[in-house]
Amino acid sequence: MVITIINQHTNNFGDEAAGISLINNLFKKYKDIEINIIYNGDGTIHYHRKSLNHCVDCKLKYMGYLNLFIKMLFHKYKGNKTMQEYDNLIKKSDYVIVTPCGANIGIYKDWRFLVRILLAIFNGKKPIFHLNTIGPSGNWLFDKIATYALKNSYVYVREKKSQEYLKNMKINCKLGIDTAFLFEVSEKVDIDSNRLIFVPSDLSKHKNFKNIDVNNQLFEKIIPAIYEFALKRNMVIHILPHLNTDKELEMLKKIKNIFIEKYNYNNVIIDKVTTVFDYYKEIAMSQIVVGMRYHAIVLGAKANVPFLALAYENKMVEVSNYTEKSDFCLKLYDLNFDENEIIKKLDELYVNHEQYVNELREVNEKIKHLAEIPLEVIDNDSKKKLV
Repeated sequence: MVITIINQHTNNFGDEAAGISLINNLFKKYKDIEINIIYNGDGTIHYHRKSLNHCVDCKLKYMGYLNLFIKMLFHKYKGNKTMQEYDNLIKKSDYVIVTPCGANIGIYKDWRFLVRILLAIFNGKKPIFHLNTIGPSGNWLFDKIATYALKNSYVYVREKKSQEYLKNMKINCKLGIDTAFLFEVSEKVDIDSNRLIFVPSDLSKHKNFKNIDVNNQLFEKIIPAIYEFALKRNMVIHILPHLNTDKELEMLKKIKNIFIEKYNYNNVIIDKVTTVFDYYKEIAMSQIVVGMRYHAIVLGAKANVPFLALAYENKMVEVSNYTEKSDFCLKLYDLNFDENEIIKKLDELYVNHEQYVNELREVNEKIKHLAEIPLEVIDNDSKKKLV
């Protein structure tokens, strides 16, 4: 069996966790399979094994805009060598899976992402959306083409809001949870009771904050609250990078300097992580996670680490809901909380730590199977072949 995964993101530890979880699950469930990965950017995920091919040369830019434009109009057009190799790769695949990720079909309006899905459809495949966030982009043409692509795919989403949107569009879909709930590591870690993980984010260009100085909220509410709590509980603040970029590191250094220079609090560390496995380990050994990133909350919940979600999108609200921790989700885009509320939530997580760890452990057992449901397409095909 040959499976091709398209649109895998890189330099993002969260999307990498979801992608690796999908790949591991495929190799675990099916024997004698080959997996190809086509990326949505430069680089590769930090995962290598036999029968896993990183197709780093399968890039749209090597096909050329003119060839792609003609291909969109005339689906049988062969184009240049790169396009032909791409088409052959898709044609020989038994299944094409759209990697688990955020709203590239939605508020991020990712044309390259959408074109790769169309290329799979033009080559006779029905892509499987593996638990994505999907919604309107605000662009009529993009949404029209996306609707065509979605109606010619198997669609599985990770948010009720996405499901409701698709149902209103008369597109069949099923609801599950984030694929990263299948993330596995072999190494056991011990919890450090003095360790607070903080995963910040620069949201100044996010579409949910067009008229809001969200970074001002970070500096005037969130950082002071974390400082007050850490001082009170004698916690070491570990600032965790979520993106593997120089720009991310610059932001983290700025935040660290605020703790040290403004508050004279020196128990602050920027964790050095180079892979998603490092990222997960840093979270798993922590007492509490404060996350302004979606997958920081997903992996915190997965590792049974009590969390406070500072939500920039609905997806963080929903993961808090289905892990039964909605009381520990504050919506940044509502601005309806203050510094004292953050401290109060963190105190509650600290005092009732063991209770919340046990509750998350029970929830994980109940919901884990929902991260596997898109593979029912392959399972059902396998059953038909046996009949």
